[in-house]
Amino acid sequence: MSNYTVTLKRVCDVYGEQNVLNWFKSYSLYDYLTTDEVSTIGYLKVFSMDTLAKMILNHYYFREIAFETPEMFKHFAITKLREIMRNLRSFNLFSFA
Repeated sequence: MSNYTVTLKRVCDVYGEQNVLNWFKSYSLYDYLTTDEVSTIGYLKVFSMDTLAKMILNHYYFREIAFETPEMFKHFAITKLREIMRNLRSFNLFSFA
């Protein structure tokens, strides 16, 4: 039960779960990785935008969004995800290749 702001579950109830999932898929791997790296990810099946979005949603589903409005949450969620993706290269995922 939320005390100060709504939960992510409530946001899903209002906006639709698929729309909220799409917020966490609003990027392209090609913006952050080379074509070869994206191909390697696809070949090895080590990453899926759909899986990552669902994991994020499930992890935070019953937590408060901590923003005054769902639109503010959406903006900061997308911004944070893009920051993480921008730093993807620093994780050395492709050192085996």
